[in-house]
Amino acid sequence: RRIAEFSPNNRPEPHHRVVYVDGAFDLLLPGQCELLKQAKALGDFLVVGVHTDAVVNKYKGGNYPIMNLQERALGVLSNRFVDEVVIGAPWQVTDDLIRTFNVAVVAHGVFYDHTSGGHADFDHAYRVAKERGIFSEVAHASRLS
Repeated sequence: RRIAEFSPNNRPEPHHRVVYVDGAFDLLLPGQCELLKQAKALGDFLVVGVHTDAVVNKYKGGNYPIMNLQERALGVLSNRFVDEVVIGAPWQVTDDLIRTFNVAVVAHGVFYDHTSGGHADFDHAYRVAKERGIFSEVAHASRLS
């Protein structure tokens, strides 16, 4: 699902390099805003996947997320670097997601939040992107994410 009614309704041009980044984006902290800025710099069109409340709760624990999915999605959409938001993005970046959005780069910050399964959770989530050679870790200065 997409929030086209609240977005500038941008669509990527055929020549655009589409970047995909996903996450919980709970409270939209400075490190997350910097991540979005750096991810956008990797291409021309930034698609941001926001995980469901159930996914965030499963991987981050019982007290998360603080904000519900709609609040988090609207917060991300308000960021000037974001072109499109995918509501309820899957934890694992799949071939289907990459094809559907014509993704050229899958980005993630260099700081990894603690999850129930540890770093293996992220290895699973980004396995397809890494196998395709389109995964990129984005350096940003703030640990507040």
